[in-house]
Amino acid sequence: MNRYYIRQKVFSWRDKFSVKDENGEDVFHVEGEIISLGKKLHMYDPQGREVFYIAQKIMSFRPSYEIWSGNNLIAKVTKRITLFTPEYYVEGPGWSVEGSLGAHNYRINGNNGTVAVVRKAWFSWGDSYEISVGKEVNAKLALAVVIVIDAVLASENDSAAFSTTY
Repeated sequence: MNRYYIRQKVFSWRDKFSVKDENGEDVFHVEGEIISLGKKLHMYDPQGREVFYIAQKIMSFRPSYEIWSGNNLIAKVTKRITLFTPEYYVEGPGWSVEGSLGAHNYRINGNNGTVAVVRKAWFSWGDSYEISVGKEVNAKLALAVVIVIDAVLASENDSAAFSTTY
């Protein structure tokens, strides 16, 4: 498995963070749009070329995001509402997500087994994650799915904080 690390910036006006490899080298850079209808993120390679464009579907009953490469829709990530735990389905590659999403300890599964494993690094400044991706897997897409799940969780946490504070 290949290991990647995401450490989000704690004090930022917009989403902005890097994805690093096992050697601490930047492999992707993610930036959100400041003013947009719904959450929009751009994932760039080290040369500054856009790898994926991630857009929230705003007219959707459940949280749903699309992952685009140029003009091609690569995947759609949708949160399913269940009685006990949230579930995500990744349309396109046919992946599903299971585990403790709120604790950032979960697996992305495909037809041939585990695609990626996500673990939260607990003693760090800001949110940090380790993502282990299978060698035969499209690592860029697996990382984009992890970024989408993090965006949904952050949005839900912001909504909960707002509703209990005001």
